[in-house]
Amino acid sequence: MSQSVLVVDALGAGKGCRTRSRDVIGAGPRTVASLLENDYEVSLITYEDLQKLGLNNVMDYDIVGVSIMTGDERAARRVFDHTWPQTFRFIGGPGAADPNALLKTGADAAVIGEAEETLPELLEERGPVRGVCFRRGTEVDFPGPRPISRRFTRVNPEYIRAYSNRWAARVYVEIVRGCSNSCRTTLELPDGRKCSGCGNCREGEGGERWECPEGIPPGCGFCSVPSIFGPARSRPLNEVVREVRGLVREGVRRVVLSASDVLDYGRDDLLTDPRTPLPNVEALRRLLRRTSKHVDVLFVENVKACLLNREVAELLGEYCRGTSVSVGVETGDPRLLRAIGKPYTLKEALRAIRTLRRVGLRPHAYFVYGLPGQTMRSAKLTVKAMKRAVEMGAEKITVYRFRPIPASAFGDFPPGPSPRNDEASRLIADTARRLNEALKRRMVGKRIRVYVAEPDLRHPRDAIGWPVKGGPKVRLKGSRELVGTECEVEITGVVSDKVVSGKVVKILEEIDVEALEGRGIPSRVG
Repeated sequence: MSQSVLVVDALGAGKGCRTRSRDVIGAGPRTVASLLENDYEVSLITYEDLQKLGLNNVMDYDIVGVSIMTGDERAARRVFDHTWPQTFRFIGGPGAADPNALLKTGADAAVIGEAEETLPELLEERGPVRGVCFRRGTEVDFPGPRPISRRFTRVNPEYIRAYSNRWAARVYVEIVRGCSNSCRTTLELPDGRKCSGCGNCREGEGGERWECPEGIPPGCGFCSVPSIFGPARSRPLNEVVREVRGLVREGVRRVVLSASDVLDYGRDDLLTDPRTPLPNVEALRRLLRRTSKHVDVLFVENVKACLLNREVAELLGEYCRGTSVSVGVETGDPRLLRAIGKPYTLKEALRAIRTLRRVGLRPHAYFVYGLPGQTMRSAKLTVKAMKRAVEMGAEKITVYRFRPIPASAFGDFPPGPSPRNDEASRLIADTARRLNEALKRRMVGKRIRVYVAEPDLRHPRDAIGWPVKGGPKVRLKGSRELVGTECEVEITGVVSDKVVSGKVVKILEEIDVEALEGRGIPSRVG
């Protein structure tokens, strides 16, 4: 009899309940479950559902894996605390790259990056293998990274049944793995490493762009994707389409084509240059045409400003019109932008926002406060850039506090100063809040379609609507009974810089949510 494996999606669970991006279902846990299903009896469950059923249900499994982000260690620890001593426990996902996560969670092993070659070997050997941090008491053993794989798991769409909110959620489908940004930060790192100016990463050819004589990880300094997942490579189109069609059969209505840059799709194999060659327009056209014909709403996740031109923008507008799309600006200081390893200029980023808006998309501009190298001067320039982004058509300004990510160039820096303690960070955060509140006020009186997806966690009699084509969550007063419907709502006010209020104008469709919940994969959970 094959051993049983439980995969727990704890991404964003934090201390127990996901409070942000509740309308997002990531691709990683479904990929891991699919990878193992031929050799193991696999079940997939979200951390929230596992809590409802009882954490002691994990005792029924021989192997338990938890997918985490940085900050989710406590949730993983609670899962592992309910396993038997002989149970093999592993973590994966972005948070697994931190060696300390092993000690914080009590896992036996942490899978770093791709699972395709690493995880099956780990579960067979139950000991140190390449690509895995292995815990020995209070020590962590890392035999070294595993070479980049060109293999993509054939994802079983039926694992989406683990998510009862799939009918309303934005479901991510991987189309590109890795990142083409070979550029490095020129800031001095805490251990003394500093760019020598050799020019390999910005001017070299092919694989030499990935090599750095100073050992500085590739990519934007705050990001670990290039160092963990390697150069960008595209998933076969037929596999993407097969997964999208399967997801739709399981009740999914919204799909996000997921990539560090969607415009890398089909551009080249093992891409190490973020600027050349230009996007493969025909490959993108085939991707968008064949996926959009199956799903109600199609999103693209991110675009690099240096690859966006009018032709590509019009193509995105044709198939994804009215949806939100992300553009990373990060800082308004041109010198700091280059110093952190961005492959494009501030001017290119702002121009991309304007171009996307003109073709009918709704760009969200991303910034970071507390970056290494931040000064009051750079903060003032960032404020100016945020205002300019709004003028160019950005619908939302998203700001994040810098936090060091393991395996990134900035992984050993301390977290960025909070707005409470730092004037420069406060200037950026406060400006973003005011801009977003003003942008939300523009919505008042407008009508939009939403999925009434869940009760309001803070106001149980109210409901939360998720805009069909993306946007701020809508609080619907006294509408809990409408959960499970698609409605037309009128925006009536601004609750915060992230939430608006609305009233239901018309019920457009009632979704049989109970029927979707009843289509679970056979599992011993509960």
